[in-house]
Amino acid sequence: MKCPKCRSTLPHDANFCHKCGHDLSSGTRQSESTVVFDAERRRVTALFSDLTGYSSLTKKLDLEEVKAITSRIFDGVRNVIDKYEGFIERFEGDGFLALFSVPKAHEDDPIRTIRAACEIHELVEALSPKFKSKVGRDLSMHSGINTGLAVTADVNPVKNTYGITGDAINEAARLSDLATADMILVGSETHRAAQSHFTFQPYKAKDQPFPIYQLISERTVESGTSKKIQVSSEMVGRDQEIARLESQMNKAVNGKGSVVNVFGEPGIGKSRLLAELRKQDVINQVILLEGRSISIGKSLNYHPIIDLFKHWSKITENDTTVEASNKLEMAIRSVCGDDADEVFPFVATLMGMKLSGRHSKRVEGIEGEALERLIFKNVRQLLIMSSELIPIVIVMEDLHWADTTSLELIESLFRMALTHRILFINVFRPGYWRTVDRKVETLSQWLPEVDFIELSLTPLDKQAGEILVNNMLQAEGLRQSIKQQIVVRTGGNPYFIEEVIRSLIDDKAIVKTNSGLRVTEQIERVVIPPTIKDVLIARVDQLEERARELLKIASVIGRSFFDRIIKDVTDSTEDVDNRLAYLKDVQLIRDRIRMQELEYLFTHALTQEVVYESTLIEQRKELHLKVALSIEKLFNKRLHEFYGTLAFHYSKAGAIEKAEEYMMKAGDEALRSSASSEALNYFQEALQLYQTKYKDDVEPDKLAFFEKNISLALYNKGRWSEAVKYLDIVLERWGAPLPKRGPLGILKLIRDMLVLMKAVHWKLPNSIRIPGERDIEIHELHYRAAEALAFVDNIRQFQVTLADFRRIVKLDLTKIPKLWGYWAGVAAMFSVGGVSSFNLSNRLLEASSRFRVHEDVVDRIRHSAFSCMVHHYQGTWKEIQDLDWKLTSSSIEVGELFHSSEYLWFSGLVRGEQGDFEHLKMIIDKLFEMGETYDYTYSVVLAHILKADYFIRRKSGHEALSEAEKSIFYSRQQNSELNEMMGMAYKAMAQQVRGDEEGAHETISQALEIYKTQSWMVLPAFVAPFLVARFLIAIEELKNTISSGISLDVERIRKHAYEVSKEAVRNSRKYAPYRTKILALMGDYYWLVNKPGKALKWLSKAIQEGENLNARPDLSRIYFEVGKHLKEPQS
Repeated sequence: MKCPKCRSTLPHDANFCHKCGHDLSSGTRQSESTVVFDAERRRVTALFSDLTGYSSLTKKLDLEEVKAITSRIFDGVRNVIDKYEGFIERFEGDGFLALFSVPKAHEDDPIRTIRAACEIHELVEALSPKFKSKVGRDLSMHSGINTGLAVTADVNPVKNTYGITGDAINEAARLSDLATADMILVGSETHRAAQSHFTFQPYKAKDQPFPIYQLISERTVESGTSKKIQVSSEMVGRDQEIARLESQMNKAVNGKGSVVNVFGEPGIGKSRLLAELRKQDVINQVILLEGRSISIGKSLNYHPIIDLFKHWSKITENDTTVEASNKLEMAIRSVCGDDADEVFPFVATLMGMKLSGRHSKRVEGIEGEALERLIFKNVRQLLIMSSELIPIVIVMEDLHWADTTSLELIESLFRMALTHRILFINVFRPGYWRTVDRKVETLSQWLPEVDFIELSLTPLDKQAGEILVNNMLQAEGLRQSIKQQIVVRTGGNPYFIEEVIRSLIDDKAIVKTNSGLRVTEQIERVVIPPTIKDVLIARVDQLEERARELLKIASVIGRSFFDRIIKDVTDSTEDVDNRLAYLKDVQLIRDRIRMQELEYLFTHALTQEVVYESTLIEQRKELHLKVALSIEKLFNKRLHEFYGTLAFHYSKAGAIEKAEEYMMKAGDEALRSSASSEALNYFQEALQLYQTKYKDDVEPDKLAFFEKNISLALYNKGRWSEAVKYLDIVLERWGAPLPKRGPLGILKLIRDMLVLMKAVHWKLPNSIRIPGERDIEIHELHYRAAEALAFVDNIRQFQVTLADFRRIVKLDLTKIPKLWGYWAGVAAMFSVGGVSSFNLSNRLLEASSRFRVHEDVVDRIRHSAFSCMVHHYQGTWKEIQDLDWKLTSSSIEVGELFHSSEYLWFSGLVRGEQGDFEHLKMIIDKLFEMGETYDYTYSVVLAHILKADYFIRRKSGHEALSEAEKSIFYSRQQNSELNEMMGMAYKAMAQQVRGDEEGAHETISQALEIYKTQSWMVLPAFVAPFLVARFLIAIEELKNTISSGISLDVERIRKHAYEVSKEAVRNSRKYAPYRTKILALMGDYYWLVNKPGKALKWLSKAIQEGENLNARPDLSRIYFEVGKHLKEPQS
């Protein structure tokens, strides 16, 4: 018969294949229930290893004793194979087959396999004395290792086997058979891949068609202070890219800013390109501001921005908190003058600095989105004022590691390139820049007016690659074929080429002589590894052990590491300077003075990544712990700056309690600096750690603490549904659950409604108690939940608001902060939702005056916005006071952008309805100013809608169309479909003014699709422009159809217009703006269908409503239309 794996011919009674060792005793049929995956070809390294003298062992000992010995050995084998991330295909008798590259491939699998074999041999040698008296001889292993292509024939996840077959496996089995006690034999491919790490000698065997090598020992390279051969080259193949960057810098010098995104794979030359840019003459005409992200930076809020400002203000790692703060303030004051009192507190907050005095008072009480907007605004202001003194080039490196909040801030700065002398150069790996709203590939679509340049660095072509090799390696005897091989194997990656050349020097294939560099005969035996990671691993493995260990410590600290930190972490400080100097000599690290302190950094991020990955997990944990302890010791006076870093290192060290502690602190710091995305990550990770550690013994209050902060971070980021989910959980724990939908929710809603009406119409309860901290906190969380629900579920928002009202009326309301604005908000909710008569809203507004005890800017703007909203909705426009510009400015200064925008918006709509275009223009300008200064898109959307409405009233179709399209564009940036629907309504009206009936139809159809999906939650204010636009289009269509004289079409269009009119009129009862216009359109409708009596009745209503509202533009149109109608013969 034939072996099913290697197809060797075997005796019929064979239990094992003598070639590949396949177990034949269990048969070859698979169970029908076994799931088998498709076979695949892959390169593997196989290790066959057997216990020497197994036959004599079985003769001398009982089978149970033999099994105990082999079990002890095989347990150790499993641990070793797992350590090197191999896979044991099977154990059989006295041996085993282990595979590397299955299921997971590593670049250094041949090297891992040999090291695993050596450890297994040492393991058995160590165990041998325990069993020698029983066995009568020393125990040892003999092994064979081979690398090559194999086939995974029967991938069986149930049995956890891969069924590997192929010549590579057969050869490994043969090598194992040939090996004698304690011998490791390897095949030619394994030898080629590992010869720079181990020494071998040829092994002769009979009838052996391929070379065999016997392992002798692992290579070591002694470190020392003697200088190694250093290689370098001028930049090659990037002339166009450097010219483009220099051109953009010259443009900035001449007053035109731009944004340049430089991206490319690791090692492609991004950092080298920037280094060359710094050498250009134009650099002397600008100020260069540089920030860099680090590999753990995704959880470090604002890290690249903080790095930039530290460099700019010359803050050092040795500075105390006070010294750092003073340096930053002096630097800002040198640019901003007296404006520094406004700019400094917010930039310092971004940097996590502790404020005092007037600076602390400036940011007091500002949090969440308000704080974020003010930080963004003042960073912009600082950069703008700097650019007025001298052009600025802002270079942000390694942005693929940046935190989300930093990316959002950087995005918000890009618009400055339109009007200021600022060039942004962003450097990152492709596909890594992504924020909540967008990814870098689409930034130019969101900011079409900004000059965006993309520089994608590609591999060097053959010619440029060979030039780089020649520049670095002007060695005597280096054949052209070797140069070409280097370029081809490295794929034109410049860093890969450099590292291959350095590895040739390490392997002594190239040596230094008096006359220069010379190629040795070793070049013939050198194999260029297939990946850059292979090259780096080979170079690191050749270092002397103490130098290699120091490099591992450095890799745990990060891409860059300060001299005093690595010396503090290192167990033995002896010879550290020499080892660091040696690592510089071999060009694995370099040094620089940063923030007036000696700092080292890996020559490339890949080097740090490879060294870190090659460090054993347990060793990594130990080193992370040492690094954390070192940071605590060295920076104990300004530890808050390192909370995120400490959370990372303690987490990696497995120190759960310390990791949780610093995650909580880092989360608090992130919230304080408005970095809500990072705060969210910290609190979520801390919660997970806490639950994992304590399982069923968790404390509810502790869980509520995490969940409350998670909800706050989600709320700040506008993730409304998720925020409500966590608020639900927290308030449930506190015994004050948010009401749910459903029958029980309806009953509670009725109860709460009765409580509210009693409080408003009669009096508040007699039994009033002083609210405690928890009472106020519950009220604030209910209020936050109601605000979030306004965006996702208006019905439940109504329930939550009334439930909260019922709770707080039992308390002394004068002790609850910001209740004046809150009470007005409840009044507005009834008006906006159209769920009750306006009378109740008015009573609530009147009642709110009782709670002005706790009046402040935030409370005042909320009250003003809500009361304006109530009167705006119900048409009591005479009650709307003149816009308080001072209050508006004060509220904007504390970041209350939303309520300030709403206040301006509702006031602007009324001014437009009444024809007060002078004040309307002032309101629009203020909204645009907010958008520009604070990068606040919502105010820009509202401004464009107000302008579109103004131009439509003026019958300026072209201008109205332009403004409507801009409102749609910015609404999409906000992901606000309701605002987009409003913009489409104005666009359709503008198209109709221009006579583009077909375009108007198409636009309103698109708006209708949004309306259908959102109709259950569309408030009257959002739907009114849409219904007016539909009504206008329906009237025009009816007019055109009547003119055509086709009676069937007339009836169909008439019915459609009537249905549209009913919906518009119904909505106008809840929303006063557009009411005059809708009533007038009803008159137009009845006039068209030849019912002049009804027409005049509706037109009279329109005139009466217009007079009440003082809606002069609509009144003038109505009088004009009535006059036209009355002049008609049939009138």
